[in-house]
Amino acid sequence: LTAAHCCDGMRPAGSNVRINGDIYDVNTIVMHPDYDDYNTTNDVCMLKLTEKVSTTGANPAVLPSAPIDMKDVDSLDIFWLDGSNQLILIPGIFVSDIKCFQSYEDSLTAETMMCAQELIGSRDDFCNSPGGVPMTFETVLVGIGSWGYGCAMPEYPGVYAQIDAYLDWIAKEME
Repeated sequence: LTAAHCCDGMRPAGSNVRINGDIYDVNTIVMHPDYDDYNTTNDVCMLKLTEKVSTTGANPAVLPSAPIDMKDVDSLDIFWLDGSNQLILIPGIFVSDIKCFQSYEDSLTAETMMCAQELIGSRDDFCNSPGGVPMTFETVLVGIGSWGYGCAMPEYPGVYAQIDAYLDWIAKEME
């Protein structure tokens, strides 16, 4: 799973992903049918690969089994891409929907978007890293990096596609 804005205009032929140092070819790209690039809503995309991914030496995230009440989550793992396209982990915190709405006003859809920011410091999650990066709670994938305003502005946390809002779509596409 990644952000739909990362898949927009992408074709499977010649596309690949790197997972734990191994490269896998993309067979099919499935963007959410209701993705809206203007409002960045439903910003999720599934990349179906030509072969099964080896999890040797990896700690893959799992999908949530049901909706997660994020206000009960005290810490998150936010991933960024460094300059060499390696994922690095940054401790993060959930930002309440109320605070998120105060920051972005009419730009959010609460049912499918959520906000988070770095635990220590003031970086906006998308200042130095593109969207599409995972956000996890323990080993559960809870968000996919979507967008944010500005750079290093604590009043504007990063906005994520909220994975539990898409469980039915994911299950249907995995059939």
